[in-house]
Amino acid sequence: MNSLLKNSILLSTFTGLLVFSLGLVVLVGWYFGLNFITAIRSDYIPMAPSTALLFTFSGLSVLLRQFYLQHEQVARSERILPFVILSVAILLFVLSVQHIHTSWEYLGLPITGSVRGSPIGHMSPITALSFIAVAISLIASHHISTEHPFYAVIGMGIAIAFFMFCLIFFLAYLFGAPLLYDGVFIPPAINTLLGFLILAIALFDTCYHSASLCDNWLGKLVKNSTVFIWSFLVGVATIISIAYAYQRAHEQDFYNEVSEQISAIAVLKSNEIQHYYNERIDNARFFSHSHYFKEQLLPLIEDNNASSANSNLIKVLSEAKQHMNIENIFVLDNSGKMLISTMLENPQISSTIKDTTARELPLDQVYFQDFYRNEFDGKVYLALLTTIKPSNHLPSVVVVLRIDPHTYLYPFIKQWPIISNSAESLLIRKEGDHVVFLNDLRFKSETALQLRHSIKNESLPAAKAVNGFTGIVEGIDYRNIKVIADVRAIPKTPWFMVTRIDQSEIYSPLKERLWSTIVSVFSIIITFGLAFIVIWRQQRLTYYREQYETSLRLKIYGQIFAQNSEGIMVCDANQQISLVNDAFSKITGYSAQEALGNSSQLLNSGSQDQAFYKSMWASINENGSWQGEILNRRKDGTKYPEWLTISVLHNTESDEVSHYIRVFSDITKHKEDEASIRHLANFDSLTGLPNRTLLKDRITQTINFSQRGNYSFSILFFDLDRFKNVNDRTYALTTGINIGSRFLISGIVR
Repeated sequence: MNSLLKNSILLSTFTGLLVFSLGLVVLVGWYFGLNFITAIRSDYIPMAPSTALLFTFSGLSVLLRQFYLQHEQVARSERILPFVILSVAILLFVLSVQHIHTSWEYLGLPITGSVRGSPIGHMSPITALSFIAVAISLIASHHISTEHPFYAVIGMGIAIAFFMFCLIFFLAYLFGAPLLYDGVFIPPAINTLLGFLILAIALFDTCYHSASLCDNWLGKLVKNSTVFIWSFLVGVATIISIAYAYQRAHEQDFYNEVSEQISAIAVLKSNEIQHYYNERIDNARFFSHSHYFKEQLLPLIEDNNASSANSNLIKVLSEAKQHMNIENIFVLDNSGKMLISTMLENPQISSTIKDTTARELPLDQVYFQDFYRNEFDGKVYLALLTTIKPSNHLPSVVVVLRIDPHTYLYPFIKQWPIISNSAESLLIRKEGDHVVFLNDLRFKSETALQLRHSIKNESLPAAKAVNGFTGIVEGIDYRNIKVIADVRAIPKTPWFMVTRIDQSEIYSPLKERLWSTIVSVFSIIITFGLAFIVIWRQQRLTYYREQYETSLRLKIYGQIFAQNSEGIMVCDANQQISLVNDAFSKITGYSAQEALGNSSQLLNSGSQDQAFYKSMWASINENGSWQGEILNRRKDGTKYPEWLTISVLHNTESDEVSHYIRVFSDITKHKEDEASIRHLANFDSLTGLPNRTLLKDRITQTINFSQRGNYSFSILFFDLDRFKNVNDRTYALTTGINIGSRFLISGIVR
C-alpha cells in the first residue's frame, strides 16, 4: 500500500470517525437532556435527532469506504447506506419546505419547545439539502475507476460546493449573526454545520485519493495537487481565524465603548437622583429647624379655630411648597389627624403616612417614607416626615412633605440623552427576597410598586444590583430580552439603579458591518482559491514543460545509450545487473534478458587475483571511480581484454550508493595492433626475420648481461656469396616473396 493511500485512510478515517461520534454524542445529549451538547447555546437551535442519526450513517459510510478502499472493492452494505441517507433526506426536505413537522423525527424522544419561533427537534431544509449532497458524493465515490474518472470529478465538485455552502452559514454563526433565525424556515444548528464541514473534508479526501489510485489523467493530476489542496485548506483556516480575531476585537472595543457610555449615563442619573434626594431631606430639615415656622405653628396647636393664624400658616406652607416643588404639605397631630394642608379640597391622608406618624418619630429629625401607593387616588408618592414641638408645654406635630415622583423624578429617570429604541433606566429597591420596581417602565405600564422579581434570579440585572454587584452586566430583563446594563446602588438612599439597553440594538450596527465582514472573508477565500488555481496551473505548465524537456533528454540519452559502441552495464547497490545496452550484448554475447538480474561477476574470467580486486574496490570507495585494463570472459567462454571504467552513483537524499555504472570496450583489436607494430619495428616485413634494430637490441642486452655476470660471448657471422645476384634476377620473375628471399629464410632456418 503506497503512502498516498495511507494518508487517505488516516485523514478520511479520522474525519469519518468524528462525524460518526458527533451523531452518537448528540443522540445521547437528547436522551439525557444535555442542551449544551444538542444546541451549544440556549439561544441556538439544537441539532434534530433525525440529523444526528443521518450523521451516524454518513460517518459509518465513510469508514466503510476507507475499509473497502484498501481491498479495492465496494460492499453491498456500503452501497445501501448512501441510498438510505438520500431517501430520508429527500423526504425530510419536502416535508420541511412544506412546514410539515412530524413527531417521528423525534425518534421516540419527548421533545417540545421552540427557539425564536422555530420548533426544535425537526430538520432544517438546509440540513436536508446538505445530506442530499452528501449521499450523491458518497454514491459517486463508489464508482470511481480508471475507466470512469468523471465520478471523482462529481464527488469532489459536490464536496467543494457543499463545503463552501456550509461555510457561509458557519461564518454567520461564528461572527454572531446566524442565518434564518426569526424567518420562515428552521435554521441549521451550529453543531450541524460543523459536522457538515468535517464531512465535506472526509468526502473530498475519499474521492480525491480514490482518483489518485487510478491510472489515468485524473490520477496523475491529483497526485501532483496534494500540496496545493492542503495549502488552500490551511490558508482558509488562517483567513477565518484572522477575520474572527479581528471581528472579536472590534466587538470588544465596541462593547467597551457602549459600556462606558451606559456607565456615564448611569453615573449622571445616579448623582442627580442622589442630589434630588438630599435636597428633599434638606427641605424637610428646614421646617424642623426654622423658628419662624415653629412660631407660625403655635396658634394652630393652641387654638384650631384661629382662622387668621391658619390662613397665614397656609400661605407660608404654600410658598414653601411652590419653592421646594412639593406636591403637598400636611401638618398632623400625634394621632394622625390632619391639622392643616396646602391641599384645600378633600385632603386625605394615606394609611401609610398615618402608620408612620404613629411610630412617635424623634423630634427634629427627618424620616423618609419611601415610595408608597395612596389608596385614595391610586398614585405613587414619596414623603418626608419631621416631628416638631413648637413649645415645651404644647404637644408635638408632624409635618409631612408629600412628593409626587411624576412631576420630576419619573420624567428624569425616563430621559435618555441620545435616541434609543430600547434604552431605559430603572429605579428599584429590595424588599425581603424580592426586588421591587419603583418607576413605571417603558415597555410595561402600571408597574411601579407592582412588578416584583426574586433576587435569586441571577440572570436579572435588577437582582444583581440589590445583591451588591456594581458595574456592567449582561442579563435578561423583565421582558425576557438580553440586555447590557449598568447596575449600582445610589449612595445614601435605599434605592438601586439599573441603566440598560437591549443587546440587539447595541449590536445592530455591528451586524451591518458583520455582513460586510462575512462577504469580505468569503470573497478573500474565493480570491485565495482562484490565486491558488492560477499558481497551480502555472506550476502544472512548468511541470509539464520540464517533463517534456526531461523526456526529450531521456530520449536522447537513451538513444546515446543504445547506440554507444562501448558496452554499458548498470548494477544496483547489491551488484545485481539492472540495465545493459546493445553494445554489451555485442561484446559479451549475453542478451539483455540473460544479463538482467545476474551478478556483476557474470563476466569474471578468474584471471585477476584477489589483490587486484581489493585494490580496484579501494579506489572506487575512496575516489568514486576506477578505470583500467581487465581480462573478462564472453558467453562462449573465450577471454578478451577490455578497458573498464566504473563510476559510483549516489542517492541524492541519503547519500548512499544506489548504482554502479560500468563502461567498457573490447581492446582485443587494440592489443593485436600493438603486437603488429612491435613486430614491424623488430622484424623484416618481407621475410619475417629479425632486423638490425632487433639485432642491436639483443646484442646490447647480451653485452649488459655479460658485464653484470662477468661472462663472455661470441658472435657468429655468415656471409652468402653472390646472394645479391640471385635475389635481383629472381625478383623480376616472381611476385611476393622471391626465390632469393626463400633461399635466405631456408638458410637461416638451417
